[in-house]
Amino acid sequence: MWGIIYVLPWLVGFVLFFFVPLLASLRYSLSSIQANAEGISIQFTGVANYIQALTVNTSFNRALIESITDVIVNVPLIVIFSLFLAVILNQQFRGRAVARSIFFLPVILASGVIMSLESTSLIDAVNQNSTGGSALGTFELENLMLDAGVSEWIVTYLSSAVDRIYQIVSQSGVQILIFLAGIQTISPQLYEASKMEGATGYESFWKITFPMVSPLFSST
Repeated sequence: MWGIIYVLPWLVGFVLFFFVPLLASLRYSLSSIQANAEGISIQFTGVANYIQALTVNTSFNRALIESITDVIVNVPLIVIFSLFLAVILNQQFRGRAVARSIFFLPVILASGVIMSLESTSLIDAVNQNSTGGSALGTFELENLMLDAGVSEWIVTYLSSAVDRIYQIVSQSGVQILIFLAGIQTISPQLYEASKMEGATGYESFWKITFPMVSPLFSST
C-alpha cells in the first residue's frame, strides 16, 4: 500500500503528461491531418507517413541519423561525467550543498525563459565569440593525445566530448542526483573495512562504489 502511495504521483503524471500525448502522437503519425473551417479533420492513412518520411523526404533520414549519433555519443559521456561528479560531491568539504545546487541548477533552468534565451542573438553571439578559443584548445588536445599514442577514434570521441561540454553538463543534473543517492546508500562499514585492509581510494571505487551503483545505470 505504501509503495502504491509513493508511486501514485509519478503514475498520475505519467498518464496525464506522457502516456496520453504518446497515444495522440501515434494516432497523428498514422493519419492525415487537415485544418479547415470546422476544425481539424483526421483521416487514418496507415504507415503512409512513415513511408514518405523514409523514402521521399530528403532531410528526415539525415536528421534521424544525427539524433541517433547524438544519443550514442552523449549517453556514455553523461553517465561517466555524472558518476564522477557524484563521487566528488559525496565527499566532505566546505560548500558541498552549494556545489550540489550548482550542478543541479541547469535542470531547473532548462525550460521557459532560459530556453528561449538560448535561441536569442545574445546567447548565439556569446557562443560564436567563444568558438575560436574552444576549437584551438580542442586541436591542441587532439595533437597531444595523438603524440602520446592514443588511438585516433578515442581522440575523436574525447574531442567531441570537449565540444559538447555545455550540453553534457546541462543534461547531467538528474543523473548526478541519482548516482549521489545511490552512493549514500552504501554502508560506510564497507569503506572502513577496505581501509583497514589497505585498499586505496581507486580500489575502493572499483571494488565497492562502482559495483554498488551499477544497477542505477539503467535508471540514468
